[in-house]
This record gives sequence, structure tokens and C-alpha cells, in this order.
Amino acid sequence: SETNTFQLGIYPNPATNEIVFQLPETNSFYDFTITDLIGKIVMKQTNYSGKSLNISHLPSGIYYLQVKTDTNSYSTKFQKQ
Repeated sequence: SETNTFQLGIYPNPATNEIVFQLPETNSFYDFTITDLIGKIVMKQTNYSGKSLNISHLPSGIYYLQVKTDTNSYSTKFQKQ
């Protein structure tokens, strides 16, 4: 089955300690991946159910967040200060 990719809204952006995002779906669990600009995975988790991520350990820079649910995938870019 083909999945659609949608823009994901997160805040705050830029962020320092955590990012909060709102999925339009009510899925309880999803997978997420955070990669840096060269595509290296810096954070990854499967079957995650939270609505925020602690990014305080990441170095400052630009990152991509991708969230995959059963039906769709979402991506966004954020800045860690």
C-alpha cells in the first residue's frame, strides 16, 4: 500500500530541549527517525506513543524528523539551538 507523506507541524522551532508535535491521526503508536543534514540517524524509535521528544542531547544544527504511522508518513525540518 502506498503511503502519503505530509508536512508535520512541530514547536518550538528552533528548539532547545524538546520538540512537541501534533499528528492529525489518533494512532497510538508510530515510528520516528531524526536525521542530520547528511542523512545520519541521530535518534530512532519504534512503537513510540509520546507527543514530544527530548532533543537536549543533540548538538546544535538542522535536523529532519520523520514519523511513520500505519497509514501515512510525516516529515519536517527543525533547528536545534
